[in-house]
Amino acid sequence: MRETEVETKVCDHARNLGWDVQKVNTLNDKGRPDRRFSKAGRYFYIEFKAPGKPLRKLQEHRIGEMTDNGDTVYVIDDIDAGRRVVTLETDKLSSQADQKDKDFPLRKAEVLNLGPDDRLVLT
Repeated sequence: MRETEVETKVCDHARNLGWDVQKVNTLNDKGRPDRRFSKAGRYFYIEFKAPGKPLRKLQEHRIGEMTDNGDTVYVIDDIDAGRRVVTLETDKLSSQADQKDKDFPLRKAEVLNLGPDDRLVLT
């Protein structure tokens, strides 16, 4: 199986779960992961590899820099593993949202007095 097959299937799964999937443009900055996945203020990266293929030294270095800076980066060479990662990240979002709702209940926002002096009133 080729890297592109793994990447396509995992990205399709992520899009079906509502993730925005972006190709990372590394024209002038080699070694970065292939894709950035973002949803509701959360993001993570995936470096896709063909099954059994190792990271290049530069990729190891760049991914190490990113994780040292707090980024979440996965290296995926299997469709099922990639789908599990995306599902795991989706579940993290759900649990964070549940906790945030408990800590900070959402309030309905309403705009009054439409015009140059608009005001936002939280009710």
